[in-house]
Amino acid sequence: MDVWHMVSQFAQWLGEKHSSHGRWSYGYMAVVNVAVAVGTWVATKELMAKRKELKARVTTTLASGNLTATSFAEEGGQQVRFTGVLLEDEGAYIVTLTRQDDQGSVVSSSDGLHSLEEVDGYLRGHTPFILSDFRR
Repeated sequence: MDVWHMVSQFAQWLGEKHSSHGRWSYGYMAVVNVAVAVGTWVATKELMAKRKELKARVTTTLASGNLTATSFAEEGGQQVRFTGVLLEDEGAYIVTLTRQDDQGSVVSSSDGLHSLEEVDGYLRGHTPFILSDFRR
């Protein structure tokens, strides 16, 4: 069997209708599904490596001092400034958020969070920040 014959058979298989679990699909759809699965797997691996690198950087930087983040927003026609401070105290992480507007400032703080995953969840749920916003 020569190469052109194999390519011809593969091209024919791509265009045929196949039955699987009571559903019909074409052969090319299986190839697309495999390609999407491989692409998703690669993207997930890259994302996990970036998250691991971010957590290592935050842990290293927190050992030498606090991290801060600043954000500006407009609410009701007035400028609002959010300032976040992330610090580590005896193995627990604490996030302090200050909201400043024309009427004054309001300071809120988290309880001791035990991991950077908890910090990330707290930031996403209660502040306008994410973990990667914090810098030295």
